[in-house]
Amino acid sequence: MKKKMAGLALLLAAAVPRAFAAPPDIVYVAYNGLDTHPCTRARPCRTITHALSLVAAAGAVEIVGSGTYDTFTISKAVTVEAEAGAVAVIPVPPAGTGITISAASTDVVNFRRLILNGTGGTGVGFQIGSAGRIVVEDCVSRNFAYGLGFGPVGPSDLKISGGTFEGSNTAIYIAGTGNVVAVVDAVTVYGGSYAGIEASAAKTTITHSFVTGDGARGNGILSNSGTVVLEDDVVSRWSVGVFAGFSGAVTYLSGCTITDNGEGVEASNVTYTRGNNTIVANDFGDVFGTLTPFSAK
Repeated sequence: MKKKMAGLALLLAAAVPRAFAAPPDIVYVAYNGLDTHPCTRARPCRTITHALSLVAAAGAVEIVGSGTYDTFTISKAVTVEAEAGAVAVIPVPPAGTGITISAASTDVVNFRRLILNGTGGTGVGFQIGSAGRIVVEDCVSRNFAYGLGFGPVGPSDLKISGGTFEGSNTAIYIAGTGNVVAVVDAVTVYGGSYAGIEASAAKTTITHSFVTGDGARGNGILSNSGTVVLEDDVVSRWSVGVFAGFSGAVTYLSGCTITDNGEGVEASNVTYTRGNNTIVANDFGDVFGTLTPFSAK
Protein backbone atom coordinates (compact mmCIF):
# COMPACT_ATOMS: atom_id res chain seq x y z
CA MET A 1 0.00 0.00 0.00
CA LYS A 2 2.83 2.37 0.94
CA LYS A 3 4.48 1.70 -2.43
CA LYS A 4 1.23 2.56 -4.25
CA MET A 5 0.90 5.82 -2.32
CA ALA A 6 4.49 6.79 -3.05
CA GLY A 7 3.98 6.07 -6.75
CA LEU A 8 0.80 8.17 -6.78
CA ALA A 9 2.65 11.07 -5.13
CA LEU A 10 5.32 10.95 -7.83
CA LEU A 11 2.69 11.01 -10.56
CA LEU A 12 0.93 13.98 -8.99
CA ALA A 13 4.21 15.86 -8.64
CA ALA A 14 5.02 15.25 -12.28
CA ALA A 15 1.59 16.57 -13.29
CA VAL A 16 2.08 19.96 -11.59
CA PRO A 17 3.30 22.49 -14.19
CA ARG A 18 6.68 24.00 -13.53
CA ALA A 19 6.76 27.72 -12.72
CA PHE A 20 8.22 29.82 -15.50
CA ALA A 21 11.54 31.45 -14.68
CA ALA A 22 11.46 35.25 -14.39
CA PRO A 23 13.09 37.11 -17.28
CA PRO A 24 16.72 37.97 -16.53
CA ASP A 25 17.61 41.51 -15.45
CA ILE A 26 20.85 41.45 -17.46
CA VAL A 27 21.53 39.71 -20.75
CA TYR A 28 24.76 39.65 -22.75
CA VAL A 29 25.53 40.04 -26.43
CA ALA A 30 28.81 39.37 -28.24
CA TYR A 31 29.91 39.29 -31.90
CA ASN A 32 30.76 35.59 -31.59
CA GLY A 33 27.62 34.66 -29.66
CA LEU A 34 24.61 32.69 -30.87
CA ASP A 35 20.91 33.43 -30.49
CA THR A 36 20.44 29.81 -29.44
CA HIS A 37 22.47 30.61 -26.33
CA PRO A 38 20.80 31.69 -23.06
CA CYS A 39 22.40 35.19 -23.29
CA THR A 40 24.51 34.73 -20.18
CA ARG A 41 27.98 36.20 -19.98
CA ALA A 42 29.52 32.77 -20.49
CA ARG A 43 27.16 32.00 -23.40
CA PRO A 44 26.12 35.34 -24.93
CA CYS A 45 23.64 35.73 -27.75
CA ARG A 46 24.47 37.29 -31.10
CA THR A 47 21.85 40.00 -31.73
CA ILE A 48 20.56 42.87 -29.68
CA THR A 49 17.07 42.18 -31.03
CA HIS A 50 17.06 38.69 -29.55
CA ALA A 51 18.48 39.91 -26.25
CA LEU A 52 15.71 42.52 -25.99
CA SER A 53 13.10 39.78 -26.36
CA LEU A 54 14.51 38.02 -23.27
CA VAL A 55 15.48 40.79 -20.86
CA ALA A 56 13.10 41.94 -18.15
CA ALA A 57 11.53 45.39 -18.26
CA ALA A 58 13.97 47.95 -16.79
CA GLY A 59 16.77 45.43 -17.34
CA ALA A 60 20.00 45.81 -19.30
CA VAL A 61 21.47 44.48 -22.54
CA GLU A 62 25.26 44.43 -22.16
CA ILE A 63 27.42 44.27 -25.29
CA VAL A 64 30.65 42.60 -24.21
CA GLY A 65 32.59 42.13 -27.45
CA SER A 66 33.83 44.56 -30.11
CA GLY A 67 32.16 43.99 -33.48
CA THR A 68 29.17 44.88 -35.63
CA TYR A 69 25.61 44.48 -34.39
CA ASP A 70 22.03 44.68 -35.63
CA THR A 71 19.62 47.60 -35.78
CA PHE A 72 16.77 47.25 -33.29
CA THR A 73 13.53 48.63 -31.85
CA ILE A 74 12.88 49.47 -28.18
CA SER A 75 9.36 48.98 -26.80
CA LYS A 76 9.95 48.89 -23.02
CA ALA A 77 12.10 50.37 -20.29
CA VAL A 78 15.65 49.09 -20.84
CA THR A 79 19.34 49.97 -20.98
CA VAL A 80 21.43 49.04 -24.02
CA GLU A 81 25.12 49.68 -23.57
CA ALA A 82 28.53 48.59 -24.72
CA GLU A 83 30.83 47.50 -21.95
CA ALA A 84 33.76 49.84 -21.34
CA GLY A 85 36.43 48.95 -23.91
CA ALA A 86 34.03 47.24 -26.34
CA VAL A 87 33.51 48.96 -29.71
CA ALA A 88 29.90 48.23 -30.69
CA VAL A 89 29.20 49.38 -34.26
CA ILE A 90 25.70 49.29 -35.75
CA PRO A 91 25.75 49.62 -39.57
CA VAL A 92 22.52 51.08 -40.96
CA PRO A 93 21.43 50.45 -44.58
CA PRO A 94 20.59 53.36 -46.90
CA ALA A 95 17.43 55.22 -45.83
CA GLY A 96 17.19 52.91 -42.80
CA THR A 97 16.95 53.60 -39.08
CA GLY A 98 19.53 52.48 -36.55
CA ILE A 99 17.54 52.50 -33.31
CA THR A 100 13.79 53.07 -33.04
CA ILE A 101 12.24 53.92 -29.66
CA SER A 102 8.51 53.35 -29.22
CA ALA A 103 7.99 52.81 -25.51
CA ALA A 104 5.38 53.78 -22.92
CA SER A 105 5.13 57.24 -21.42
CA THR A 106 6.45 55.92 -18.08
CA ASP A 107 9.42 54.01 -19.51
CA VAL A 108 13.05 55.06 -19.03
CA VAL A 109 15.40 54.08 -21.87
CA ASN A 110 19.20 54.40 -21.69
CA PHE A 111 21.92 54.06 -24.34
CA ARG A 112 25.65 54.15 -23.69
CA ARG A 113 28.72 53.89 -25.91
CA LEU A 114 27.02 52.80 -29.14
CA ILE A 115 28.30 53.74 -32.62
CA LEU A 116 25.72 54.09 -35.39
CA ASN A 117 27.07 54.29 -38.96
CA GLY A 118 24.80 55.43 -41.77
CA THR A 119 25.29 55.18 -45.52
CA GLY A 120 25.83 58.29 -47.58
CA GLY A 121 23.95 60.73 -45.38
CA THR A 122 20.55 59.06 -45.62
CA GLY A 123 18.30 57.58 -42.96
CA VAL A 124 18.14 58.24 -39.22
CA GLY A 125 20.43 57.17 -36.41
CA PHE A 126 18.23 57.43 -33.30
CA GLN A 127 14.49 57.78 -34.03
CA ILE A 128 12.70 58.55 -30.76
CA GLY A 129 8.94 58.38 -31.05
CA SER A 130 7.80 57.83 -27.46
CA ALA A 131 9.15 57.18 -23.97
CA GLY A 132 9.03 58.87 -20.60
CA ARG A 133 12.75 59.59 -20.43
CA ILE A 134 15.58 58.87 -22.85
CA VAL A 135 19.26 59.15 -21.96
CA VAL A 136 21.91 58.94 -24.70
CA GLU A 137 25.46 58.91 -23.28
CA ASP A 138 28.74 58.90 -25.19
CA CYS A 139 27.18 57.61 -28.40
CA VAL A 140 28.14 58.32 -32.03
CA SER A 141 25.57 58.71 -34.81
CA ARG A 142 27.06 59.74 -38.14
CA ASN A 143 26.54 59.77 -41.88
CA PHE A 144 22.75 60.11 -41.65
CA ALA A 145 20.20 62.65 -42.81
CA TYR A 146 19.28 62.98 -39.11
CA GLY A 147 21.73 61.82 -36.45
CA LEU A 148 19.01 61.89 -33.81
CA GLY A 149 15.33 62.70 -34.14
CA PHE A 150 13.23 63.32 -31.02
CA GLY A 151 9.53 63.95 -31.60
CA PRO A 152 7.33 62.44 -28.89
CA VAL A 153 3.63 63.07 -28.44
CA GLY A 154 2.93 64.00 -24.83
CA PRO A 155 5.30 64.61 -21.89
CA SER A 156 8.82 63.29 -22.36
CA ASP A 157 12.38 64.33 -21.66
CA LEU A 158 15.66 63.71 -23.41
CA LYS A 159 19.23 63.95 -22.17
CA ILE A 160 22.16 63.72 -24.57
CA SER A 161 25.52 63.71 -22.84
CA GLY A 162 28.81 63.46 -24.73
CA GLY A 163 29.30 61.83 -28.11
CA THR A 164 29.17 62.98 -31.73
CA PHE A 165 26.18 63.54 -34.02
CA GLU A 166 26.15 64.22 -37.75
CA GLY A 167 23.29 64.86 -40.15
CA SER A 168 23.29 65.93 -43.77
CA ASN A 169 19.95 67.65 -43.04
CA THR A 170 19.95 68.09 -39.23
CA ALA A 171 22.30 66.45 -36.76
CA ILE A 172 19.97 66.67 -33.72
CA TYR A 173 16.26 67.41 -34.22
CA ILE A 174 14.30 68.13 -31.04
CA ALA A 175 10.54 68.62 -31.22
CA GLY A 176 7.36 67.18 -29.75
CA THR A 177 4.01 68.30 -28.43
CA GLY A 178 3.13 68.93 -24.81
CA ASN A 179 5.65 69.12 -21.98
CA VAL A 180 8.76 68.01 -23.87
CA VAL A 181 12.13 68.93 -22.35
CA ALA A 182 15.61 68.30 -23.76
CA VAL A 183 19.13 68.74 -22.36
CA VAL A 184 22.17 68.51 -24.64
CA ASP A 185 25.55 68.66 -22.90
CA ALA A 186 29.14 68.28 -24.09
CA VAL A 187 28.33 66.97 -27.56
CA THR A 188 30.05 67.54 -30.90
CA VAL A 189 27.75 68.26 -33.83
CA TYR A 190 28.57 68.22 -37.57
CA GLY A 191 26.27 69.19 -40.48
CA GLY A 192 23.77 69.80 -41.90
CA SER A 193 22.19 71.66 -44.75
CA TYR A 194 19.27 72.81 -42.55
CA ALA A 195 20.59 72.86 -38.98
CA GLY A 196 23.12 71.46 -36.57
CA ILE A 197 20.56 71.41 -33.74
CA GLU A 198 16.92 72.34 -34.20
CA ALA A 199 15.17 73.16 -30.92
CA SER A 200 11.38 72.99 -31.08
CA ALA A 201 10.47 71.57 -27.66
CA ALA A 202 8.90 73.29 -24.65
CA LYS A 203 12.41 73.82 -23.28
CA THR A 204 15.81 72.95 -24.73
CA THR A 205 19.09 73.54 -22.91
CA ILE A 206 22.36 73.19 -24.85
CA THR A 207 25.58 73.50 -22.87
CA HIS A 208 29.33 72.97 -23.35
CA SER A 209 28.85 71.79 -26.93
CA PHE A 210 30.75 72.32 -30.21
CA VAL A 211 28.48 72.86 -33.21
CA THR A 212 30.23 73.17 -36.56
CA GLY A 213 29.09 73.25 -40.20
CA ASP A 214 30.78 73.28 -43.60
CA GLY A 215 31.00 77.06 -43.83
CA ALA A 216 28.34 77.52 -46.48
CA ARG A 217 24.92 76.25 -45.38
CA GLY A 218 22.37 75.94 -42.62
CA ASN A 219 21.85 77.21 -39.10
CA GLY A 220 24.12 76.12 -36.30
CA ILE A 221 21.44 76.25 -33.62
CA LEU A 222 17.88 76.94 -34.73
CA SER A 223 15.50 78.25 -32.05
CA ASN A 224 12.18 77.27 -33.53
CA SER A 225 9.82 77.31 -30.54
CA GLY A 226 9.73 77.12 -26.76
CA THR A 227 12.54 78.31 -24.49
CA VAL A 228 16.08 77.69 -25.74
CA VAL A 229 19.01 78.17 -23.35
CA LEU A 230 22.53 78.22 -24.80
CA GLU A 231 25.46 78.31 -22.40
CA ASP A 232 29.19 77.85 -23.00
CA ASP A 233 28.72 76.60 -26.56
CA VAL A 234 30.93 77.14 -29.63
CA VAL A 235 29.04 77.68 -32.89
CA SER A 236 31.09 78.07 -36.04
CA ARG A 237 31.07 77.76 -39.84
CA TRP A 238 27.35 78.10 -40.62
CA SER A 239 25.34 80.37 -42.83
CA VAL A 240 23.78 81.61 -39.56
CA GLY A 241 25.37 80.67 -36.24
CA VAL A 242 22.30 81.05 -34.02
CA PHE A 243 18.94 81.67 -35.69
CA ALA A 244 16.43 82.98 -33.16
CA GLY A 245 13.96 84.25 -35.66
CA PHE A 246 10.80 82.22 -35.26
CA SER A 247 7.82 83.59 -33.35
CA GLY A 248 7.15 81.76 -30.13
CA ALA A 249 10.79 80.99 -29.40
CA VAL A 250 12.63 82.71 -26.54
CA THR A 251 16.42 82.34 -26.65
CA TYR A 252 19.02 82.93 -23.91
CA LEU A 253 22.74 83.30 -24.68
CA SER A 254 25.43 83.00 -22.00
CA GLY A 255 29.16 82.40 -22.37
CA CYS A 256 28.87 81.32 -26.02
CA THR A 257 31.47 81.79 -28.76
CA ILE A 258 29.83 82.44 -32.12
CA THR A 259 32.37 83.05 -34.85
CA ASP A 260 33.35 82.36 -38.46
CA ASN A 261 29.75 82.16 -39.66
CA GLY A 262 28.02 84.06 -42.44
CA GLU A 263 25.86 85.79 -39.81
CA GLY A 264 26.54 85.43 -36.11
CA VAL A 265 23.13 85.76 -34.44
CA GLU A 266 19.82 86.38 -36.22
CA ALA A 267 17.71 87.78 -33.38
CA SER A 268 14.40 88.47 -35.07
CA ASN A 269 12.47 87.13 -32.09
CA VAL A 270 12.97 87.53 -28.32
CA THR A 271 16.66 86.94 -27.61
CA TYR A 272 18.43 87.62 -24.30
CA THR A 273 22.15 87.93 -23.64
CA ARG A 274 24.06 87.84 -20.38
CA GLY A 275 26.67 90.03 -22.03
CA ASN A 276 29.50 87.53 -21.68
CA ASN A 277 29.32 86.05 -25.19
CA THR A 278 32.01 86.30 -27.85
CA ILE A 279 30.25 87.09 -31.12
CA VAL A 280 32.97 88.15 -33.55
CA ALA A 281 34.48 87.66 -37.02
CA ASN A 282 31.28 86.63 -38.76
CA ASP A 283 31.45 87.47 -42.46
CA PHE A 284 28.32 89.58 -42.98
CA GLY A 285 27.71 90.77 -39.44
CA ASP A 286 27.74 89.59 -35.85
CA VAL A 287 24.22 90.43 -34.65
CA PHE A 288 21.08 91.13 -36.65
CA GLY A 289 18.19 92.31 -34.53
CA THR A 290 18.15 93.06 -30.81
CA LEU A 291 19.84 91.25 -27.94
CA THR A 292 18.21 92.15 -24.61
CA PRO A 293 20.50 92.07 -21.55
CA PHE A 294 19.68 89.83 -18.59
CA SER A 295 21.60 89.01 -15.45
CA ALA A 296 21.93 86.04 -13.14
CA LYS A 297 19.44 85.92 -10.27
